[in-house]
Amino acid sequence: MMGRTLRMLGIVCIAIHNFAIHPRAQGRTSCLQNSDLRANLEHLLSMAEFNDISDVEMPLEYLPVPGMPWVMQYFMAQNFLPSALARPDSICSSKTLRRIREQLDETIGISGKSHCYNRTVNAPLVEYGLFCLFHSGVRAIFHASQVHVALDFNTPLAYWGKGSLECETEMLSCYMETTGCTRTSEDRFKQNEYQKLIFPEQYVGGRQNGENKLDYSRWGQPNGLRMFVNSGISMYHLTKPSRPIAQKLQEVKSKIGWDHDFKMIGLHVRRGDSCKGDEPAKKGRACDDLHVYMPWVRRAALLYDIRHVFLATDGGDEIYEQTKAYPGLRWHFLRQESAFEDVMIDSLVFHDTAGNPDAKSVEDRGFRLGVDAMVDMLLLSHANVLVGKFSSNVFRAALEVGSARAGELKPYVSLDATWCWDFGVNSGHILRGPYKGYADFPC
Repeated sequence: MMGRTLRMLGIVCIAIHNFAIHPRAQGRTSCLQNSDLRANLEHLLSMAEFNDISDVEMPLEYLPVPGMPWVMQYFMAQNFLPSALARPDSICSSKTLRRIREQLDETIGISGKSHCYNRTVNAPLVEYGLFCLFHSGVRAIFHASQVHVALDFNTPLAYWGKGSLECETEMLSCYMETTGCTRTSEDRFKQNEYQKLIFPEQYVGGRQNGENKLDYSRWGQPNGLRMFVNSGISMYHLTKPSRPIAQKLQEVKSKIGWDHDFKMIGLHVRRGDSCKGDEPAKKGRACDDLHVYMPWVRRAALLYDIRHVFLATDGGDEIYEQTKAYPGLRWHFLRQESAFEDVMIDSLVFHDTAGNPDAKSVEDRGFRLGVDAMVDMLLLSHANVLVGKFSSNVFRAALEVGSARAGELKPYVSLDATWCWDFGVNSGHILRGPYKGYADFPC
């Protein structure tokens, strides 16, 4: 143990010496404001062959040790991310952050409809899982800001708006505080615009029929920190809950005993329809029991002195009962049915439920189940540390929304993939677990 400590101190001394004698790497770009810190960071990251600090890829985990200098953490962590990059204003300039808000004003009217672009279109959304739907809304925002149109989220839903008097319109706006830039307009996305919005790799040849090629690089790389900031701020405003959902959020917090003063680990265990048939192999997402997550939960609990865990899962009683094996932690959850255990969400969205009574039984409960999912995501986003899998849209959304609300990257662990954004494109990478090295999956 002593030898290991001495070797570590020697490495740190060498690192500090190298920082002192090496000039700052040339040609690196960053929004970091402190010149000395920027110089050290740019040199450190240049050794790892990063081209742009703001486009450093999100690591599998970000668990900064409280009080430990980031230089030492670099040598101790398997996947290192400098804590100096944990805030949006370190990744992007104040001008860039103001521009993000302006884009949201112009496209979805977060400060009022008067800020919206003159032309308004129905937001083109992709309806599979609920947060797949919301992530497609982020892409719609980025697209709209390029072509200078505003978005109306009074978009009819095939499944997630069904079966409730609370959502008589059966539209996405039932979930949201804002309905977007609602105005009557004859402008609509043409089919080829919609196709290149969802599948931009089909339009890499520049202009198609005189229309602009979509280029999302201005918001960052699909797995990078700058894209995380842009996507996170957009998701935060998109998922601000409607009044009924905000009220249910507080009711659930009260029921599960989530006191405002508690420090909380947010644990997401994805099961349900993702465990059915060939779905695990198709997505590269293992269907794990609770014990697989617990080493990371315990590590976070010890590191941050947290004893409370909020569990969000669609695994039903099978997962809830497994918490009894860990009495040293205080568990918070609201038992919910595992509605999709034997039902594929695709069949519900496209009403392909013939011969499947289980599917028919949940087909008319879309909005209620969607509200449950929305509340789970929002509760996860309020946790201090997050543990889950980035192969899940719910878990990615929780980190995005929670970090945007906090104004800094929240500590997290992903058990399988890196964070990714590029909706509908294979930009997700499985780097951990039984499917490590699996072909890229669509985010």
